[in-house]
Amino acid sequence: MATNLAPTRTDVEIDTYALVIHEGGQDLYQYEKPTPWEEPEWIEKRQYDHGDVPPLNLEQTQVEQQTNGESLQWVTLYASELDADTEQVGSTSNDNNDSDNESYRGYVIRFSDGQMIPDEDETTQTTQEQNMGAAIDYLVREYDLIDEIEIPYLPSWARQNCTINSEEAHPNGDEMRGAYELTGGYYLYTSLNKKSKKDRINDLAGKVDLDPEFLGNW
Repeated sequence: MATNLAPTRTDVEIDTYALVIHEGGQDLYQYEKPTPWEEPEWIEKRQYDHGDVPPLNLEQTQVEQQTNGESLQWVTLYASELDADTEQVGSTSNDNNDSDNESYRGYVIRFSDGQMIPDEDETTQTTQEQNMGAAIDYLVREYDLIDEIEIPYLPSWARQNCTINSEEAHPNGDEMRGAYELTGGYYLYTSLNKKSKKDRINDLAGKVDLDPEFLGNW
């Protein structure tokens, strides 16, 4: 089983950032609640190469080192905020204005072909994870998404946490938390914050030439 690099500290405030620097690169996490009713957890926001400069505010960073015997395994930098001059991590380019969102309840996705997730006559308000799964399953069923990607599929910015795999695990062997089973026996990774979910939905929709629009509570 591959090493889990996620930070372990829970004595931090909600929205705290942690940058894990390891041999393979740099992973940025944020301590937040996946949904309002869940306990906070460390959620991966973005991955960087060693040559990149992640947007941490280094003036208020705390350092934690993890060793294995005499060798240094990784270093974790904790910070309460990002650099003010840096764009927000994980932002999505096609966020909708408030007037559009006020017309919908729940987490609604509308594809450019007119398909709504959930269907317009659906009365049950489902979670982000359920609607993300339903949206991607629609692409699998109606647009043969699996034929357009390699399995396991990782977006260009990810190095270890794939979006879709044929098993409930990431390529490095880590468990795929929040796995949503898709048509054909594939699994979708949904244990992400809101912005990361939108980024991955955008990425997959683009593989079949569709654009998603995020409405309601998104």
